[in-house]
Amino acid sequence: MRYLLFTLIFSVTVLKVYSQFRFTNVICNSTHPMTYYEKCFIKQVNKTMTALTVQHILLETIHSAYGNISIIQLSRRLNRVLYTFRNVDVCAFMVKRRNPVLRLLFSFIQKYSNANHSCPFKNTFLIHQLTVDEIHMPAIIRGEYLLQTAWKLNGINAARVDVSLSYVSSQARFTKLVCNSTHPMFYYEKCFIKPVNKTTTAVTVQLRLLETIHSAYGNITLILLSGRLNRVLYKFRNVDACAFLVKRRNPVLRLLFSLFEKFSNANHSCPYKDIFVVNQLTIGQIHIAGLPVMRGEYQLQTAWKFNGISAATVDVSLSYV
Repeated sequence: MRYLLFTLIFSVTVLKVYSQFRFTNVICNSTHPMTYYEKCFIKQVNKTMTALTVQHILLETIHSAYGNISIIQLSRRLNRVLYTFRNVDVCAFMVKRRNPVLRLLFSFIQKYSNANHSCPFKNTFLIHQLTVDEIHMPAIIRGEYLLQTAWKLNGINAARVDVSLSYVSSQARFTKLVCNSTHPMFYYEKCFIKPVNKTTTAVTVQLRLLETIHSAYGNITLILLSGRLNRVLYKFRNVDACAFLVKRRNPVLRLLFSLFEKFSNANHSCPYKDIFVVNQLTIGQIHIAGLPVMRGEYQLQTAWKFNGISAATVDVSLSYV
């Protein structure tokens, strides 16, 4: 039974991971004649994605590079500085890369840039069509952000680059829930979705058990819905829910189970008695770095055998935008 709840959360949690970033503005200033910007622009790629290109011409070889880097959350009332790094030794960082925040940021631009080595740097520094749509980022709130950078090259204040970004977190919502009892010893007292606010919905399922459950097996299928062809993403057959709750060997399942356990009374292995409840399960409360799933409509189909009898089905639909 808890495997059913786990699987609900698995599909939802996966959907929660990705978010939408857009470059909105870039300003490049050269403050010394030994360098100048040949390209500095943002290009629209599609309706949701923008790409950043910066080409910095170096008229002399760069043997030392230090930067001041700030990440600011913009607000109408008060801007908030999230990170400030002073006198970052770029040459040393490219060798050891110890700072975890800078290491994360560099991992995003590395494949778009020719700056994939330590000093010296010659001729040109290039970032070509950097896109940040659907990059897996740490948990941050939606809003407007500004990345400010100022650079000393060979001990001289030489350049500034400021980049503005807009961040909109992706949303996943329960859209449909169907519960069917296929045996008179089990019936659903509650099975509904309730809107919590404009972006969050909650699922409640209450299954009455008229006999004690000593064994529970489930068939579970996660489907990506499409107007042309539906795609089966995951299919699990004869999942022994009682055994899973004893050993919990799968590390992914174990992690996910720890997140949704608080929504249910199924906090133990078999046997199950009287009632099984999932109470006001919400998507917005789940935050996990899971597996990538594209935007779209999804359906989770489940069928359950209790005590060797085909007893119940639960199908839930979700929208991820």
